[in-house]
Amino acid sequence: MSVSGDLTFANVNDVTLDQLTGAIDLGASTVTNDLTLATTGAINQSGILTVGGNASFTASGAGNDITLNSFANDIAGTINFITGGTTTSDLFFDNGVTDIVLGASTVKGGMTLTTTGHLTVDGAVTTANTTQITADDLTFNSTLNAGYRQYHHHTL
Repeated sequence: MSVSGDLTFANVNDVTLDQLTGAIDLGASTVTNDLTLATTGAINQSGILTVGGNASFTASGAGNDITLNSFANDIAGTINFITGGTTTSDLFFDNGVTDIVLGASTVKGGMTLTTTGHLTVDGAVTTANTTQITADDLTFNSTLNAGYRQYHHHTL
């Protein structure tokens, strides 16, 4: 299925769209439980994303980034990311004041994660390039295999 324009979800329980083609631009959306999006294109946002449960984002096409960098994002559960085919694809994610629980993820490029809360790595995470994390504090319950790592303590 191909989507053009903003993709928006208004107060729905669960969303699973795992066979999309092309780029996705998420408009302001609220998902009460879980959100799963998989596409062959990039994933971007033009509105605030609120998810009460877990979220999974896959941009499987070569060179396609995932850019979800609104400070007002609020994803409560575990988040999984997969980018890129065989070429560099980056991840930029900002969860605002909400803690980030990062599940198993593979990023074919660099990864930038930002929260003013806590960041927990709960699944094996692999990145091909630089990983930059900004958070109040970090917990590693699993491995983070990355090229170059930068950790920043967020100060209010």
